[in-house]
Amino acid sequence: MINGRWPKRILLIAALAALNGNAAGQEMPPDNLPQVYQVEVILFRYTDPSGTSTETAAQAQPTSPADKTADADSPQGEMAAPAETGKLLWFPADTATGGLVNASRRLTASAGYKMLAYRSWLQLAPEQGDARSIELSELNIEPGVASGQLMLFQKQFLYLAAEIQFPDANAGDARIIAGSRKLPLGKAIYFDDPQFGLIAMVSRSDQSWPGPTNPGGESTSESAE
Repeated sequence: MINGRWPKRILLIAALAALNGNAAGQEMPPDNLPQVYQVEVILFRYTDPSGTSTETAAQAQPTSPADKTADADSPQGEMAAPAETGKLLWFPADTATGGLVNASRRLTASAGYKMLAYRSWLQLAPEQGDARSIELSELNIEPGVASGQLMLFQKQFLYLAAEIQFPDANAGDARIIAGSRKLPLGKAIYFDDPQFGLIAMVSRSDQSWPGPTNPGGESTSESAE
């Protein structure tokens, strides 16, 4: 029998598990069109110095799947589309339709965490050698919150690489989350740190890609005559 106060990370993982499996039935695009993916990331800080929180147990429970409205107080921010450089890497997506909406709401409501940012965007997933990083500043995440970059790429599977620095006011230095994770479609994955965390999810999108379909900036699709 389990009693007492559960570690927050165990409860968070349980909350993430409740999110997984909700993206079944996503359809593949036609063969002549590139697959577009929706990428979501949540950055947060642990605020419970003891490393446990009884309140988190209640906050981690799944909420109604029908409740997909983003919390107005959640730090989602505004993301402008990248400049027209001929090499479009990503464009903004609505977080209100994302798979991490409920996780964002629970983290925001919990006293054990502080939500730092919730961002969502659409992009292609090039091969590792052709992939390019997206700077957090491009996603309108201020350096005082976090800095660094994220990169989605594919080998046999999809991967997300992260190198993120979080300012640590207590230590007067920065803490770093770095590494890459395999991304099962529609399932939340977690980058851990004793003081900070990154949750990510990637799912297929039925959106059409509005820009070039290869890293060189030239569309691979046939032009209409």
